[in-house]
Parts: sequence; structure tokens; C-alpha cells
Amino acid sequence: MSHPVDEKRIEKFREDRKLLNHLNDTDIGKRMQISKSNFSSYISGRIPITNNFLNRFYKAFGKEIEEQRKKQEHPLTNEPEIVYLTANELQKQVKLLHQKFDQVLKNQKTIASDLKRLEEKVDRLLTRGPK
Repeated sequence: MSHPVDEKRIEKFREDRKLLNHLNDTDIGKRMQISKSNFSSYISGRIPITNNFLNRFYKAFGKEIEEQRKKQEHPLTNEPEIVYLTANELQKQVKLLHQKFDQVLKNQKTIASDLKRLEEKVDRLLTRGPK
């Protein structure tokens, strides 16, 4: 005979299920390797929640639940990390940006001259017609 499930553990499960609100019952059931209707029966109370059910749930979702909790506790951890540079590193970054900017300018001038040549060809074709 199975041991009764502690009410605190069931309450914790219900809170943890809310952390997975981006998943529907079908998705959860698949990962737990049970049917959607079986999972829904546990949620609705038609089937009593067992320790075995909870063990399967946490085996399938324990890591994901922990990640969701951390996101709730520390919402800024998803923000990019601030990187501090030394003066030498900063100079290197500035030099690199100048080089990239110069390359962009060069490419822009090339594109502009190619565009001008194409416009001239189109104008010649339109005024003279094909040879």
C-alpha cells in the first residue's frame, strides 16, 4: 500500500505547475509519459495525486522549475552582463570600430558608384534603345 502524500507536497506541486504555464496538459503528460487525460484526471482530483506521480513530474520538470524560480527571484539575471574594459582594451575596441566604420564607408561609396553606372546605362538604353 502506498504512503499518503503530504498536503504540503501537493500544494508545492500545484505552485510548481503554475511555473510551467507555458506548457499545456498534453505537453506535460508527454514528458511524464502519461496521457493528457490521465494527467488532467490528477489535476482535477478524479485520481488522487500519488508520490509516484509527483516523482515522475519532478523527474521530468525539476530542472525547468528551478530555472523558472530563479528567473522569478532574480529577474535581472536575464539582462546582459556589464563588462568593464581597461584603457588599453577600450582603445583596441575604438580602433576596431573605426576600421569597421571605414569599411562601411568604402562599401557605401562602391555601392553608390555602381548605382550611378547602372542609372547611366538605364538612361542610355531608354533614350537610344537597344543597339
